[in-house]
Amino acid sequence: MKIHCWILFEITSRVSALTYKAAVVEMAPDENSSYTLRKELTIDSTIALANEAAQGGAQIIVFPEYGLIGWPNTPYDTTQKAAYAELFEEIPEPTGDIPCLNPSLYSNAPTIVALSCGAMNNNISIVGCMGDIVS
Repeated sequence: MKIHCWILFEITSRVSALTYKAAVVEMAPDENSSYTLRKELTIDSTIALANEAAQGGAQIIVFPEYGLIGWPNTPYDTTQKAAYAELFEEIPEPTGDIPCLNPSLYSNAPTIVALSCGAMNNNISIVGCMGDIVS
């Protein structure tokens, strides 16, 4: 496994802008004991914050390391890899398309699709960091 930091930039008319208004978020992920539900709830919160930032005029929003997926309930060691795998997704190599418009190509990366749609629907770029499962 490796950690990927990624940026979802949706194409907008602001490409030629010289300055950008940014929102920077410090947040803890949802603390649900179900990793799957934790990710879903945290993604919902992330998209709501992106919407709020966009309404305030931000063009880009930056989330903290592990702020999107959280961390396992147990300390990491080699016997706990399965716990981490539930939080991570297989992030595909960039192809130049928009995951929100081609979700079938990203069936192993539902968080990427959700955030891409959140970025596109709110006309804001979302920067986040999450774990990547490498086969």
